[in-house]
Amino acid sequence: AGAGAGAGAGAGAGAGAVAGAVAGSGAGTCAGASVAVGTEAPKESKRTKEARVLVTSALLSALKELVPATGLSATEFADHAPPWMTIEIFSKAAAPVDLVRDGPALRAVLRRLCHERAWGTDFGAALRWLRAVRPPAALAGARAASEAAEREAFEELGKEFAALTLAAIEAGHSLRRHLRDDEAMLGQIRETLGDDLAAPILEFYAARATLADLGEEPVARIQQLPVTADVSFMEMPEDIQVIFVADAEAWASVEPQLASASLLALDTEWWDSGQGPALLQVAIGDERGGCAACFLLDTLRAPGLFAPALLRLARRTDVQILGWSFGEDQKRLQEFFCMHAGHGSCRDGPESPPKMCVLDLQPVCCCLLNRTSALVSLGSACAQVLGRPLDKAQQCSDWRRRPLSEEQATYAALDAVALLMLRAELSRRGLLPTLAGAERPLLAAGGAMLN
Repeated sequence: AGAGAGAGAGAGAGAGAVAGAVAGSGAGTCAGASVAVGTEAPKESKRTKEARVLVTSALLSALKELVPATGLSATEFADHAPPWMTIEIFSKAAAPVDLVRDGPALRAVLRRLCHERAWGTDFGAALRWLRAVRPPAALAGARAASEAAEREAFEELGKEFAALTLAAIEAGHSLRRHLRDDEAMLGQIRETLGDDLAAPILEFYAARATLADLGEEPVARIQQLPVTADVSFMEMPEDIQVIFVADAEAWASVEPQLASASLLALDTEWWDSGQGPALLQVAIGDERGGCAACFLLDTLRAPGLFAPALLRLARRTDVQILGWSFGEDQKRLQEFFCMHAGHGSCRDGPESPPKMCVLDLQPVCCCLLNRTSALVSLGSACAQVLGRPLDKAQQCSDWRRRPLSEEQATYAALDAVALLMLRAELSRRGLLPTLAGAERPLLAAGGAMLN
């Protein structure tokens, strides 16, 4: 793969260069393209997996630089590349895409990516791509005819995706992605494709509500949400600073703020289990329960810088720490302490690292929203409590990437800031005790709510 990419790059930014890079990668190198549909993937070692991921990421980064200069169309590119690579490259942000000219090829890409044996993340990636290439709302003017053609071409793509999704779930396939629930995915389908295209999918879920992990009420809520041309997601408040921390100089000014804080919200982004978090987001609450600032700690590149202070934080009893579905975050932090804070064993025992005492707002919101059969997602909780959902498009992005994209940084920070906003709103409504300490008996070290 490296030889192919290097040869392609050395040949210059031409069509031959890109073809050489893609051909050099080999179908077996690219994630999601290594095994034929219907066959079981051979088990690979962790180091092999890491090498494959790094090579694929490097190739994708190179192609994003090369392709726009070549003038290659999505149709020409798709003939030689895995489907996931085509939608990553031709997403308007990297290379322009002509929905009218390339419509048939793009529909074929969707069919290769979204099938009955595909992962939920593949459907999620396709939906994120559809949102990225969606034409704007109808406008009057000289381009009205061409814009109408683009919208018609996009509708054909939407029909293809909706049909593939319905076929997959009718075959018993779950749309679940990592720790996200089906409701979040269904909401995004409706927001992106609109009522008409999403209706058969929502009706299918409503009809089998007793068998699915999604009840009738969430489906009804999704159906009642208004759909606009541009989805209105939560945005980062202008008065909140988001600061990326990756060196000793920046950390020297941040650490005292964490040490003196009495209210924090934590979240992690991670790439693979067993490796600790790739990023730790820490939002500091102010005296009013709002957010003063959010820090993105680069635990991937500078783990030793943060490990001692985070270990001290885990041992503190005078701070309120908020989390959401914190079990997986707790695991990543335990891995982090074992690898970088001198704890040789992650097993429970006297030598194991301490677990952070966290108020997990997910079971709190499930209780308040009368959700008994399925866990509510953070995006859904924000929509119902704060009035606007979170945009989760970046959830499955590459968190090893440096520098982070602006979209990644905003997404990561909002996941922590939203917890402070949720807590403040619930407290305002009298649904949570104040910060005075009444919540402490409700906490468990694992981040769960005690009866």
